[in-house]
Amino acid sequence: MKRNLNGRPALHEVEQNIIRKISSYCKIEIGAIDPLAPMDQIALDSILAMTIIEELQHEYEVDLPNYLFYEHETIRSSAKYILGLIETAHT
Repeated sequence: MKRNLNGRPALHEVEQNIIRKISSYCKIEIGAIDPLAPMDQIALDSILAMTIIEELQHEYEVDLPNYLFYEHETIRSSAKYILGLIETAHT
């Protein structure tokens, strides 16, 4: 995992991690997933969303809301939110 100088993951890495998970669970080509596209354009049902959120919680050691992908309209927005939690947890 790419890390910033402060040892935390970079925005691009968190985005790509989310994209890989969505691609795997939803059977969508990685290149077809735009981190700036609205999340409602992705066929992500609530069960798959919860599965991905749980994996992200374990990987980044942060508590994420169940509605992460519904409150944050894009993958980038979700990734920024996760990075904000990481920053808060490690300061």
